[in-house]
Amino acid sequence: MDTLVDNCRALSSVAGFPVQVTGNAKNISFGARRAREVRYCLREITANVIKHGHTEDPVTITVSQHQGGVYIGIENSLSRQRVPNIYSTGSGLDILSDRMERVNGRFDYTTDGTRWCSALILFDEDNEKR
Repeated sequence: MDTLVDNCRALSSVAGFPVQVTGNAKNISFGARRAREVRYCLREITANVIKHGHTEDPVTITVSQHQGGVYIGIENSLSRQRVPNIYSTGSGLDILSDRMERVNGRFDYTTDGTRWCSALILFDEDNEKR
């Protein structure tokens, strides 16, 4: 799990965002299918930060074990003037929400000058919706 968070931190840092990581991901482990969902979640949220974030304000990433799963929270300031320099369909977070629902997870986000994204990905792979 630490490697995934480090990749997220590095990607945001390369794009010019100061990144703070809180929580403890060291003891979090899960199967290969669930790791794929965590990677996808972190990648989509990080891409969203890079596309729409304000580079002068820090991005805060929180990762912790929570209620039989892994909790991922990301908070960043939105830039009103910034135009994404890469193509965007505008549906990434909605797709992420659908995908989390299929694995009995949860994804929420709010925007009000600051964007807060959070996901809960459960460890129990046997009870996934197909």
